[in-house]
Amino acid sequence: NLIAATQGRAFWMIDDLTIIHQLSDEVASKSVHMFKPMDAYRIAASFRRRGGAAGGDNSLLSGENKPGGAVIYYNVKEAPAKGTKVTMEIYRNGEKLETATLRPEVGLNSYNWNMMFDDAETFEGNIMWSGSLRGPMAPPGEYNAKLIIGDDTQEQSFKLLADPRYGSTDAELIRQFDFLITVRDKLTETHQAIKDIREARSQVNDLLAKIKGEDRFKEVVDASKVLMEKMTKVEEALYQTKNESGQDPLNFPI
Repeated sequence: NLIAATQGRAFWMIDDLTIIHQLSDEVASKSVHMFKPMDAYRIAASFRRRGGAAGGDNSLLSGENKPGGAVIYYNVKEAPAKGTKVTMEIYRNGEKLETATLRPEVGLNSYNWNMMFDDAETFEGNIMWSGSLRGPMAPPGEYNAKLIIGDDTQEQSFKLLADPRYGSTDAELIRQFDFLITVRDKLTETHQAIKDIREARSQVNDLLAKIKGEDRFKEVVDASKVLMEKMTKVEEALYQTKNESGQDPLNFPI
């Protein structure tokens, strides 16, 4: 990074000069080139602050903070042919973590991976109160980014580094991640079970509506009631079904 002070009153940074370090005649002549990303620190996305002289917003007098996460740069000499699929994939230990669809323009492009794993599954009407379904941040370690433009695939590696302001070791952060991803997966399993129960209940109710009043289906109706009671017992063990609005947990604890 290039850092400059102006009259002792401000600091300006030009981020990631490693792209310039990697430039060469060979790179410039390629139709597509993916630069090796800088290693990224595991720091949540920085808040973006802009400002200019006299409180105004002037493009020559204001700046914007670098986004959190890994920033991956690639150069496209010509626009991809119409209909060409362009994606960026992120891998950890061979496991695909992210697939993003890109719309590159001619020249230098970038993709910003926020380092976050997918959120837990939810269901319609789910009330978490102040809880969150957000997935965990990726742990420290080696990652791979794969740029795919039609039949052309390029890959580069980079590292996620621990926030140096904290004393946690990489091993501790990996153990924390393993715990959090287990919690996320169990919550997803729980919420998917609730969705399955409600879908099954809907199907049973549709069936009961069609055979209502027909004595020859009494055995089916009786079996349906038993099934409904069993499903409701499971659903109520997994979720506080009395909560229907944001303040209901005051009366019916999650």
